Amino acid sequence: MMPVLAGYVYGSMRFDNANRKYIIYVPDIYTTQNKSVPLLVGLHGFGDTIGNFSRICMSDIADTANYICVYPEALPDPVLGANAWNSGASTGIVVVNNGVKDNAFINALVDTIISRYRIDSTRMYVFGFSFGGFMTDRLAAENSNRFAAAANVSGLRGNSLTALPAK
Repeated sequence: MMPVLAGYVYGSMRFDNANRKYIIYVPDIYTTQNKSVPLLVGLHGFGDTIGNFSRICMSDIADTANYICVYPEALPDPVLGANAWNSGASTGIVVVNNGVKDNAFINALVDTIISRYRIDSTRMYVFGFSFGGFMTDRLAAENSNRFAAAANVSGLRGNSLTALPAK
């Protein structure tokens, strides 16, 4: 493992022919303790960015609770023009970001983080706000063996969810 600095780490990775961005928050105490820590994946809402969403209180709490946060960014939907997760949700007849492999991207990002940091893989969690909550529901349903818990924060799960294809 390479040396790790505390604070926000901005990154990107090429995934499925797209440049995918993310921010990792590493707490100060991670650098002074030689032990595995939990991982918290935070998913922003419709139209939001990781620059904005990563500044919520979860990173501040990480400094005392000793966990690493990662905030991936959704791609812009070609019809709606705003960042949105392919959660299976639709707006009428348009399935938002249909064809974008967000589930696979988030799993690949988690694998990358596990390879670079001391992560306790039995304590990995995901939460999402609003449209990120929709994606949290999808991740929980399709990756029940990967995440210890999932929290949909103020995201609806209504009749507009389409059938999700197999992985």
